[in-house]
Amino acid sequence: MENKINRPDAEAMHRILTQNPDNTVGTILRLAWLEGLKRDEIIKLTWANISIDNQQIVLEDRTIPFYEDMETCLRARLLKHKRITPYVVISDKSQEPLKPESVSRLARQALDREGMTDVRLIDLRYDFVIRKLETDEWTYVIRISGLTVQSFHDVYRKYKKVQTFTQNALERENEYKIWRILQEEKGTLAGLALSLSWYMDIQMKDMITLTWEQVVFEKRTLRLNEKELAIPQPVLECLLLEKEKRGEDEDPHVLLSKSSRKPLDMPYLSKQLRTVLIRGGIERVSFRSFQHASKKEAEKQKILALAKNKRGLVRQDVMNLLGVSKEIARDRLQELVEEEKLILVFYKYYLPDTVLPKGKMEEAIRIHLEKEGTAALNDLCSLLGLEKRQCSRILKRMVQDNKLNHNGKYYSLPITEDESI
Repeated sequence: MENKINRPDAEAMHRILTQNPDNTVGTILRLAWLEGLKRDEIIKLTWANISIDNQQIVLEDRTIPFYEDMETCLRARLLKHKRITPYVVISDKSQEPLKPESVSRLARQALDREGMTDVRLIDLRYDFVIRKLETDEWTYVIRISGLTVQSFHDVYRKYKKVQTFTQNALERENEYKIWRILQEEKGTLAGLALSLSWYMDIQMKDMITLTWEQVVFEKRTLRLNEKELAIPQPVLECLLLEKEKRGEDEDPHVLLSKSSRKPLDMPYLSKQLRTVLIRGGIERVSFRSFQHASKKEAEKQKILALAKNKRGLVRQDVMNLLGVSKEIARDRLQELVEEEKLILVFYKYYLPDTVLPKGKMEEAIRIHLEKEGTAALNDLCSLLGLEKRQCSRILKRMVQDNKLNHNGKYYSLPITEDESI
């Protein structure tokens, strides 16, 4: 039976939130509607989960940015209640944590007063996901909502962005599980071997013969089959951890048995890796399949390495680098954007720490012009971290939207009615 979703009226919700800026009912509704928390998560939420400085809620399975006036509400509650109790949501009268039925009752009463008698507390979370689907990639929505790929598809498949759901989504879920395994196994023999395969596409036969002479820590490279391969940071960390454990007179091979301290053979290593994958929830993936999937991750690491040396990538750069079709190049770049490892600005891809986030570019321009009055194109290019062509497109759009004036070589903010008096 399909789960029925009763979406709330947005204007009515904003009226309720305005009337309840920082009390308990206002906090409950904001956490459900603005942040997508479930009832149990709202009840258990403590101030240890709130990062005011980073403007985010940090839960066990996900991190959610503050949306709309969530920060203002939480700051007000922090001043009033943090010394009383570690819990964010408490009774306004007794100052004690609320029971589940009390949370539902407070939400129900507030929604009823605005005529939304068919809207449940869980519907606010559903609506959060649907609204985010209208503005963000579905992979990002999954990440901030804490849904599994399968449950996301089951509940939201009728919405436009989910209709493109394919088997690739389940592959992405496996990739996330692999990432979790790599974090949990960091510092172990299996973790090192999986990292070499996942991030660098090194085959098992090459792993078991790998020696420390082939690892050049100073240059962050690995010599293999007459090639020098760049070592990604996650692999470098694993290699350094393993190197620290080694005695001066031990066997020079990188992968050694924990007990006998001798080089591994392929059957033993294969068995160890298979065990780790099963323990991490990847039961139907053979190590051969894992290595096939790891090739894609290795390609993405190569793209990121190129992005460090070349300012702004286009699809043709990736096609030349990997020797792949434009469709595969596009997919790899899009995956890196969804993983927030690259930022797309008008057909060019940048590392996040080299340009301002897309959502903050217009604000940065406005603040700069409020301070300086006018600015030339070169000034704004430096401000955003973009080339002239990309920056010009942003400025052109802002001029078209009447957010900027363009006079000759200079840009300025439009004059408001108050300023013209």
